[in-house]
Amino acid sequence: MTGAFTGTWVLLAHALRIDRMRLTFWVLGIAVMPITTYATYDRLYPTVTDRVALEGVLGANPAFSLIMGPPNAISSAGGFTAWRTLLFVTIFIGVMCILTVVRHTRTDEEAGRTELLSAQCVGRYAFLTAALSTAAIASVATGAVIALGLMLFGSSVAGALASAVAVTLGGYVFAGVAVVAAQMVSFGRTAISISIGILGLDYLVRAWGDAGSMPWMTWSASLGWTEHIQAYSHPVWWTLILPTTACVVLITAGCVVRAHRDLGRGILAAHHGPATASRALSGTFGLSWRLHRARVMSWVSGLTIYGLIVGSIVTSISALIARAPIGALFKGSGVNPDELFVAQAIGLMGIVASIYGIQAMLCARTEETDGRVELLLSNPLSRTRWFASHLVIALIGSALVIIGGGLGTGVSAQIAGAHVTVQGTVGAACLQIPAIWTLIGVTALLVGVVPRASILGWALVTASFMVSFFGPLLQLPRLVIDLSVFTHVPRMPGGTVTAAPLIIMSVIALVAIGVGIVGIRRRALS
Repeated sequence: MTGAFTGTWVLLAHALRIDRMRLTFWVLGIAVMPITTYATYDRLYPTVTDRVALEGVLGANPAFSLIMGPPNAISSAGGFTAWRTLLFVTIFIGVMCILTVVRHTRTDEEAGRTELLSAQCVGRYAFLTAALSTAAIASVATGAVIALGLMLFGSSVAGALASAVAVTLGGYVFAGVAVVAAQMVSFGRTAISISIGILGLDYLVRAWGDAGSMPWMTWSASLGWTEHIQAYSHPVWWTLILPTTACVVLITAGCVVRAHRDLGRGILAAHHGPATASRALSGTFGLSWRLHRARVMSWVSGLTIYGLIVGSIVTSISALIARAPIGALFKGSGVNPDELFVAQAIGLMGIVASIYGIQAMLCARTEETDGRVELLLSNPLSRTRWFASHLVIALIGSALVIIGGGLGTGVSAQIAGAHVTVQGTVGAACLQIPAIWTLIGVTALLVGVVPRASILGWALVTASFMVSFFGPLLQLPRLVIDLSVFTHVPRMPGGTVTAAPLIIMSVIALVAIGVGIVGIRRRALS
């Protein structure tokens, strides 16, 4: 490529090289959801009667339309998989694209890498093109794995391809959103927050249209376009024109804006802070809190809102369980279906909270690789204190995130008349903390001892999610299922609390944290 795109191939190769492990985890982690759902459908609903009853019950409950879209054609494995997973697959691909594009555009500018490379023979649009191409390759790879996996388990070719193309294009729309956001603001964190906020707003608009009296609203949300493809009933191929057009418009807008701004600056001027720092920023922990506070507040708010939504459908889920054949197992057993569902939901929230904790812990590694730690340590500041500042915020922040989810669930469930208490849901959330802190501790160990392998923290949380929630369905050996720390968390409310696994996980977390602190004191910074 020449002119404005000179150097694109070199930048693309470099981006793929440094992101190869990160994107591999993203691709495999996203693709496994629809493939596993399709593979286990016949086992969960073996008869036509079960499937027809499932479609009738789910279709009569607007709560499911709110969360996952209208349950159309779910009496088949393909239709159920499309309804159950494709919306969330599109969201995850969108998040992957946002993080990838911002990392290789605004974040690189913020760190000074773009300016350094621009001194060479690199075109104006080479960085944007390389970032968008990296996100496109990851999105297409995800779609390809999904399509091949579905066909491997017996899906029709048309249904698998329609599903894969829909989620690939639907998720890639947010690469365009990220490109525009990266040109508008001066900081990578702000660009990510704006892009994720637009993704969340898009989800709410889609949910409003699906659950309300205005179904046309779903056509104004890009996530709604994914469900309108109707991959396993009568594929509506022309709907793919909508995400394709959105991608072209957004990417073009981003390129136009890029041509009218200075390198290192956004169109919107950055807010200048006060001339002198407040006392809250006078110490290491104050600085770390300043770096993390927006993210902490966003995660706490997000999981609390999710908890409110979950709590509002507890009674509906219980009614579904009671009407299904499995409901006979609970009659007269003393098991409360409300508590059973809440316990499962809070278990999922625990994994989500651990994602925040690992992300916060890896910020220490990012600060190190970007060279900011060396500036801090040139002052009378110990490595231990700097490392501990990020670690403490990761631990406390993750606890606040899961407690927020438990609190939201309990309040909403009580308002809806479910047989659970706020104290019970908050207590169940607190029981997740040792497992969350274990994963954070292991990540801290990796950052402190083997920093190049710190990305394995994401592999740990992904494996924990897959093993905990899909292991029993796939009938994995008990030894494999026990490898997930979340398997050992007492299922509350409604279960019994055993102190031994909580103590063991806490000890593992403390030991891992201790080893990580020793490692950061002894190894060379990179």
